[in-house]
Amino acid sequence: MRTADFFSPRTLWPQSGSSTRQHSHHDTGSVRATVSGDGRRTLRSGDSWMASLLPSSGGAHTPSGTVSGGGQCSPGPGRADGSPVGTTGSRLSVGRPVFNAPVGARGYAWWYIDGLSDDGRNAITVIVFLGSVFSPFYFKSRDRSTTTPYDHCAMNVALYGCGRGNWSFTEYGRNRVACHADSLVLGQNRIDWNGQSLTCGITERAAPIPNSIRGTIRVHPETSTGSTLALDGPGRHWWQPLIPRARIEVAMEKPALRWSGTGYVDSNHGCEPLDDGMRCWSWLRAHTSAGTTIIYDVIPADGSLRSHALKINRRGDMEPFTPPPRVSLPKTGWRIHRETHADFGFVPTVEATLEDAPFYSRSVLDTQLAGERVKAVHESLSLERFRSSWVRALLPFRMRRARRRE
Repeated sequence: MRTADFFSPRTLWPQSGSSTRQHSHHDTGSVRATVSGDGRRTLRSGDSWMASLLPSSGGAHTPSGTVSGGGQCSPGPGRADGSPVGTTGSRLSVGRPVFNAPVGARGYAWWYIDGLSDDGRNAITVIVFLGSVFSPFYFKSRDRSTTTPYDHCAMNVALYGCGRGNWSFTEYGRNRVACHADSLVLGQNRIDWNGQSLTCGITERAAPIPNSIRGTIRVHPETSTGSTLALDGPGRHWWQPLIPRARIEVAMEKPALRWSGTGYVDSNHGCEPLDDGMRCWSWLRAHTSAGTTIIYDVIPADGSLRSHALKINRRGDMEPFTPPPRVSLPKTGWRIHRETHADFGFVPTVEATLEDAPFYSRSVLDTQLAGERVKAVHESLSLERFRSSWVRALLPFRMRRARRRE
């Protein structure tokens, strides 16, 4: 994970960020031997990376409406006592996390939390996986009849702006996992939903530097939705923008850190490996004066383009819209192409690259949408890169497997 080039002593995303270039693919970056894992979304214009995967006939965007029902894949094993997962519960149309909905064989579910501090000094992401889609260990064993997603669960915690060594990705076996409708335990980590807020108690160890990461994160929703949207045609991969807008409070003991800011929570789940069903994606979320704007561009395995562009107001009402033009961003150090959406004629900037991995990047952007200047969290993911053997050989250096008693 590259961090040193992007953090100033005063702010995480200084106003003088790197400017973007229309259709420019000549940015340079040094290759680093460390890897950060995580997953999410982006798209390209003209001669760019995602466009090169589309059919030559150049089909139009395929709108995908909100789904109010359906979408559950075949159920997986589990028990109602919460170990490792309950057989009751549904993820659909509830407007909150449901941690005990079954995950089928070779499938996955994850919950993603991000936050940006009000003063611009810090950021955070927390991702909890049942069936760790970016785990090289799950990749190798998922086709065995004896393996379930609960044998490869994971907790990813990343603190940005407070120095190096505050990033962890730990995989847990089923004996360290307990799922209930309103709570999820992985090792010594616990996530609870009390009907009004989401609390994450974090006890982790960083890798490769074995620093302790310990503290509490609270997410207080300002907006919630009960919508579930299919990311692919067959309906094997689904996305839920659960809490598009929230206040987040971060109180860490190690490192000593306290801040508050704006937050966001969503969830993905599927009944086949993510890299079987997807080639690449791009994702952007921005808080606006009216609510939250999300643009999620996906190229599934069939090579078609599926674009979700949503405006979600403060009541939680979702309105699809036609996204503005795509604009190229500078490549990352690992040569991952990045693009975003911005109003016609506006040139967005990369204010901070939070994660720079061989198959994935996360950034903070300064862009303009519907005439409003906004800070946006942005992600680019190449699952074709992830499937390459050289990338999977690097991942264990940053993803560790917990010992049985951890």
